[in-house]
This record gives sequence, structure tokens and C-alpha cells, in this order.
Amino acid sequence: MPEECCGSDASPKQALLSIGYDKNELNSIPQSSILGVGCGAPLNFADLKEGETVVDLGSGAGVDAFLASKWIKYPLREWCVLPFVFRCNS
Repeated sequence: MPEECCGSDASPKQALLSIGYDKNELNSIPQSSILGVGCGAPLNFADLKEGETVVDLGSGAGVDAFLASKWIKYPLREWCVLPFVFRCNS
């Protein structure tokens, strides 16, 4: 990732802007969901239709789920899945 987005001075929103998120779209969702982590802007490549169900694997704070909700509208069917790691001691 470019240093200007990932340096110590970068804000979470700057980091998302640098990987393809739209500033106006980010301003339209809860700002507390913008953590500055992610692997791209997957909704730029999705062809979401109203009424579809969205599953966001590794959703973090839900940036993509919030953004997807604007396309799929109601009835809102989104599933956010966070991976959990279980450690077993033998």
C-alpha cells in the first residue's frame, strides 16, 4: 500500500480512500465503522441488485455491509461473519 495512506499520520478514512472507497459513500455511513482496515473496495466490483442477500465474510466493523445496504434496500438481508480463532491446549 502507498506510504501516504499507511504512514503513522494516515487516518482510517484516508486508508480506505487509498484502496478505492468513495469519500461521499464513506461520509454516508457511521463513522465509527471506519477502522481503516480492509482488502479493497469489493462493492466496486459487485453488481448488487435490490432485494439481494449480502454475506460479508470478515466484516470487521461493517463498512461494506453499511454501503451494501444502500443498494439492496428492504427487506434488508445482510449477514456479517467474523472469524474466530479457538486455541486448544493439549
